[in-house]
Amino acid sequence: MDNPFLSAIEASLLEVPGKRWREYDLIGDLVRQGYLSSDHGATSLGLFQTHFLVKNALYQLQQTLPEQGFNLLIEPVYIVLEAQSDGGARSGAPATSVESPAVAEFYLDWFNFSDASEASVEALLQSFWRRYVAQNSQGDSRGQALAVLGLDADATFEQVRSRYRRLVMEFHPDRGGCDKEIVRINEAMAVLQRCYR
Repeated sequence: MDNPFLSAIEASLLEVPGKRWREYDLIGDLVRQGYLSSDHGATSLGLFQTHFLVKNALYQLQQTLPEQGFNLLIEPVYIVLEAQSDGGARSGAPATSVESPAVAEFYLDWFNFSDASEASVEALLQSFWRRYVAQNSQGDSRGQALAVLGLDADATFEQVRSRYRRLVMEFHPDRGGCDKEIVRINEAMAVLQRCYR
């Protein structure tokens, strides 16, 4: 599928290299140029599709702009087009982003755009807010729970589950383990289940 915003976003970025763009600013530019209706965000699905197309264009450009001597940095809040340093030493290599590679994969996969419905977008938003509230309402409890299981902050839920099972087997009272330790492990797992939902 061709992204209808790709060339317009590329032109905007190339017009003022070094400018710190917000996604909101890029969307405003698209509205002013007539690529996007001003009521694009009237529904959750419309807002998601706009956001997806902007992010998809940015990640495509991040892969192609090094050929023109630029690196595109995509951060959670800002997007910045920078001239390559060292005479293009990074030429051909996409710029690194603060965002996870999984984020780029999501936005480069057109299935995530075409398969979106009002219901799936609402479910995605609800999932985000549940995780957000769980992580922020408990202060640093997520980090503390991961520490109890001996895991780093970037651990996936699959890693959490695997480590939890191993620790339960090791510390279960029926296997000679400690009651207090199994309670700590179970409490940590309960916190993490809320955070990863």
